[in-house]
Amino acid sequence: MVGNDGCYFVKVLVSGAVFMFLPIIAPADNQKGFVNLMEPANRVQFGAQSNFEVIHPVGVSYRLSTVFSDRAPGGKMARKGFTVVGHAVTGIDGVLYVRTGPKEYLPMTDPSDRAAANPFIRNGTDRRLKYSKCSA
Repeated sequence: MVGNDGCYFVKVLVSGAVFMFLPIIAPADNQKGFVNLMEPANRVQFGAQSNFEVIHPVGVSYRLSTVFSDRAPGGKMARKGFTVVGHAVTGIDGVLYVRTGPKEYLPMTDPSDRAAANPFIRNGTDRRLKYSKCSA
């Protein structure tokens, strides 16, 4: 969407029929051009990927976003012992996820396990839950 000021916005459904309009660009301070406020996820630089091993006895279901309840349709899972390659990111719900691709997220813990005492997934190289936050 384009606002009255010439800026572009993303219309986001927050809940029910409540919408927010998030600016993508804004006028630069010098009024000559615009500055980016958001970047598409496929242009975010996540850094080097890591290997992660699924250790939950049943496995872990993929999510379409970084919201724990947003399960992928069809029951897509990573089973125990499976190794995935991706980036550790913090979800909008505060849970840690492994991003394996666009709309492919595996939760590393349960939302109630803030101390990560019982992880679903661990870093495949050192056997401890280890992560770094995405800087974007």
